[in-house]
Amino acid sequence: MLNLLASVVELTEPEGKHIIVNPTGPMVMSALYLFLLILPIIFILLFFFYKKKLQNQQILAAIEKGLPVTDLLETSKKRETGWIANISAGIGFLFVFLFVKERTT
Repeated sequence: MLNLLASVVELTEPEGKHIIVNPTGPMVMSALYLFLLILPIIFILLFFFYKKKLQNQQILAAIEKGLPVTDLLETSKKRETGWIANISAGIGFLFVFLFVKERTT
C-alpha cells in the first residue's frame, strides 16, 4: 500500500529489535469501517431514487398517451416504508449493543 499521507517510521529498540510502524494503518481501517457503515444507506437511497425515477417516467408516458394518471399515483405509503423503520431500529440496537459492549470491557 502506498503511504501517501504519512511515512513509515522505523524504530530500533535498545535490545536491537527493528520495528516498522505505519501510522496510516488506524486511519485506513477507520475509513473502511465508516465506508461500510455508509454503504447500506447509499444503497437504500439509490433504490428509492431509481424507483421514483421509474414512477415519473411511467407518469410522463401515461400523460403522453392520454391515459389517466390517478392509477399510477395511488400507492400505499404505509406498506412501502415499514421496512425502513425496522432497519433503522436494527442499526440503532447495533450501536447500543456495541456501546454497551465497549463500556463493559
